[in-house]
Amino acid sequence: MSALRYLIIFLSLTFAVSADQAQSGFKYGERPTNSVFDPTGILTVKEADEIATPLVEILKNEEIDVIVVVLPEIGTAPPLHVARGFAEKWSQTEINAVVLHIPGQEDSPWIFPGKVMSSTLPPDVMRQSLEEAESRARAEPSEFSKIKAASIEAADVMRFWKGSEVIRDEVKISRQLQARLIFEQRDRLIKLSLGIGAAALIPLIFGAVFFFVRIKSSGAKRFPDLRVTHRLGAPYSGGNNAVSGS
Repeated sequence: MSALRYLIIFLSLTFAVSADQAQSGFKYGERPTNSVFDPTGILTVKEADEIATPLVEILKNEEIDVIVVVLPEIGTAPPLHVARGFAEKWSQTEINAVVLHIPGQEDSPWIFPGKVMSSTLPPDVMRQSLEEAESRARAEPSEFSKIKAASIEAADVMRFWKGSEVIRDEVKISRQLQARLIFEQRDRLIKLSLGIGAAALIPLIFGAVFFFVRIKSSGAKRFPDLRVTHRLGAPYSGGNNAVSGS
């Protein structure tokens, strides 16, 4: 039984390592601790901290996750596609958004809500709110002020939408589905481990039976006991193979 327990632990650790590797395999690596990703240093340290501080507090206290991503360029990739990649890899709550900014680009920054928002709210309502927020952020004079304004706008929009009943219900359903998915994954892992354990026991059982049979059949050989008969001696011996009855 202990061997089966070790097998289950081993498979669990393997699954966890695989998940870890998938996360670390993201093109941009691990999520920064301060919710602001600025790999080329477009923002100063002071500016990044000023943007990040309220976002960290909102994440901690309200479970609203706003990630700010500042990239020098994204090539021909659609901004939505880039932002979605960051959201899928780095977002920590159901209510989340990514603020993507490319300095010098007129239609930047963009605000992209997470899946819960996108799949629940009416598209026209959501798009109108985001376009107004983006427009106010783009009107700011500097790159720093644009990014900061967009992050504040994103947090305010997420906070407003989170208060709606439909979003609360959607978050509740989403959490229930996540819990069920985790349970099903663990159940499948246990069943797989039991199946592997049972399959591993079969050759052991056959091996034990074969070994027992070999030991049994390889014991010391001996002739069967001989039947002892006493012949009658003289003067009682007679012909015709007469023997004693004793």
